[in-house]
Amino acid sequence: KTLIGRGTPSSPSFSGCSSDPCTHGGTCQSTSDGGFLCVCPTEPVAYAGALCEELYDACSERVCPHNQTCHAAPGALNHTCRCPPGSWGPTCDTAGCGDHGCPGSCAVQPCHHGGTCLAAGAGSACLCLPGWTGPLCEEDVDECKSGPCQNGALCVNDPGGFLCYCVPGFQGPHCELDINECASRPCKHEASCINRVDGYQCLCSPGYTGLNCETEIDECESDPCQNGGSCLDGIGTYQCLCSPGFTGHNCQVDIDECESQPCANGGICQNFINRFQCDCGGTGFEGALCEVEVLECLSSPCLHNATCLDGLGNYTCVCLPGYHGEHCEMDEDDCAGDPCLHGGLCLQRSNQSLYGGAQPVFPGTFSYSSAAGFVCQCLPGFAGDNCSVDVNECESHPCQNGGTCEDLPNSFQCHCLAGYTGVSCMVNVDDCASEPCFHGAPCEDGVNDYVCHCPPRWGGKDCSVLLTGCEGHACRPGAQCTPTYRAGAHGYACRCPPGFHGPTCAQPTTFSLAPGGSLLVALPVGDDGPGPAAVSLRFRTTLPDGLLFSRGDAVESLTLELSRGSLRATLRSPGSELALSLRAPSLSDGHWHRAEAALARSALELRLWHEACGSAPCLRSRPLAEEVAPLAGASSTGCAVGPR
Repeated sequence: KTLIGRGTPSSPSFSGCSSDPCTHGGTCQSTSDGGFLCVCPTEPVAYAGALCEELYDACSERVCPHNQTCHAAPGALNHTCRCPPGSWGPTCDTAGCGDHGCPGSCAVQPCHHGGTCLAAGAGSACLCLPGWTGPLCEEDVDECKSGPCQNGALCVNDPGGFLCYCVPGFQGPHCELDINECASRPCKHEASCINRVDGYQCLCSPGYTGLNCETEIDECESDPCQNGGSCLDGIGTYQCLCSPGFTGHNCQVDIDECESQPCANGGICQNFINRFQCDCGGTGFEGALCEVEVLECLSSPCLHNATCLDGLGNYTCVCLPGYHGEHCEMDEDDCAGDPCLHGGLCLQRSNQSLYGGAQPVFPGTFSYSSAAGFVCQCLPGFAGDNCSVDVNECESHPCQNGGTCEDLPNSFQCHCLAGYTGVSCMVNVDDCASEPCFHGAPCEDGVNDYVCHCPPRWGGKDCSVLLTGCEGHACRPGAQCTPTYRAGAHGYACRCPPGFHGPTCAQPTTFSLAPGGSLLVALPVGDDGPGPAAVSLRFRTTLPDGLLFSRGDAVESLTLELSRGSLRATLRSPGSELALSLRAPSLSDGHWHRAEAALARSALELRLWHEACGSAPCLRSRPLAEEVAPLAGASSTGCAVGPR
């Protein structure tokens, strides 16, 4: 069961649970209206109220019927309902018992709480267990009335008994035993333990402190060691490790390092912490102990890397070239006489900013030994140590396209050949700018020339000549005649249709062969013998098998044939045969096809131009074995076209 009490803040400065208002271990919960709720404990004793400030009364909720009386111990969650005197039974509607017992028999088990029913004549009587009383053992005996709990313990009456809730420090059924807190030996480091009520006291040994004497006293906590000394803590004592220069129990004494008179040659000793310093002023000596005679050159009085010559109480500086002065402190101005001609910039070698960096003027690093002199930075067109030399700009051959170069001061001039212009003759003159072509012919610019692309029927340099060469031409029927005009003479050229060749297209190049027929073609032989074995031809057929081309003889040959509609090339030589095939759509479809077989780069290559191959021809290639030689000899100067 949960017991909850509602409360409000005790003052405007607190809100909700900020003031921890719940007592007896109650849990506080803030509410949205600024108030709070106390969830009161129920064990070992139940509390109630807005702040859990009072023992819970189980009878406050009127849990018994109207004809019964509620009985409950303070702080207990349970209760009992008792009948009024003279009545008994579950609903208190049975007549009461008299001096001679209760009416009725033991058969109905009238005794409560484990009481024993005893027959008495026509009635019965109840023998109650300890803790219960009444005619039917229905009343709980309040054992707390006799005050059984000792040492300030809280007595809580239970049905049939009681419980003692001891205050801290006591135990036992009646809280009659004082707990010995020293029995667990809580005191450390050989301290003495004194038992107290609900507690104990430790009498610590020297050097220790704390509730259980568990803490060693840190004698160094007060920082007894002075002047930076380190403290070592002991048991009831401490030791100081002094910083250099100090001594004493607490490092409070400064050691006098001048006591041993360390300074020589009349030097004055000045004592400091853990050190001393010798003042050698006016003694003519120096050093930590004034033991070294002063050398004037040791202070490096000479500047710009000059040499110092030590004397008796003085010194002399020997300057490097380019510097002068008592200490060689003055840099001589080598550019004072404007040595650089034609506007050149004079740069002194002693200027250290001109060395190193991203774009150094002088190479390497600066050196005082080479700081004398100057360098002239010449304007474009001039060179030499003092910029006295005029640079010949034509040496770089700036004029292009055969132009002639003329040198000028800090410049040049190109004399261009006909057809070119520009500073370096790099511009081709546009000879078409004057529109020399007639009859709308496009003009193509050249070098000091132009070409007119004349329309049909017109010719000549500027397309002004009417072409008449095709009048009475000899081109065969079906060929196209194109008129020409060369060297002032009219002529014509024949453009042959497919299947014809020659000046007048009279020579046929297309043959129709029946199965079993062939055409023998003689091949020209040059001075170096027959050319490489290769063939390129166009063909059309409806036969799936047949020879398209053969070159050679029965011993060695190159053949191109159709096998089941696919293209096949075969190279035969003594003791070997090399074949290539192209798997493509059937070529025996009656349409024109172009094929090529060739021996190239020590390999046999087979090409086919077909729409299935895309923009490039289909290609198969196989390298030739070393023993396979290309076709040669007289037998290879002839070839057969068509089946044989």
